[in-house]
Amino acid sequence: MFVRLLRSWLAVVGVTALVAGSRALFLSDTSGVAMMKSQLYLVQADEATALASRVWGAWVMLAAFVRIYAAIHFDCKPLYDAAMFTFAVALYHFWMESYFYKTADPTSPGTR
Repeated sequence: MFVRLLRSWLAVVGVTALVAGSRALFLSDTSGVAMMKSQLYLVQADEATALASRVWGAWVMLAAFVRIYAAIHFDCKPLYDAAMFTFAVALYHFWMESYFYKTADPTSPGTR
């Protein structure tokens, strides 16, 4: 039961990340930058660039593919470990942005 729930959760998180990453990567430059400024980081207008949006989108899509593939092939331990590592990298990134660089607000994500 728990394994099925974890596998489903991993797939849902992967698909959600795929949508967010493709939005930042493939939509117009202003849309991706607007998303980064309004939903992710507490930055000024000139600090969020189209390049930063595309790089963030590429990372999120890569992590999404690893997570979806791990959900499909749940019995493959190295792949599952790689998926968990993507969460560790994301946690480290957002921790640094929140507490070291102070460009993200951990108490109210998605708001400014």
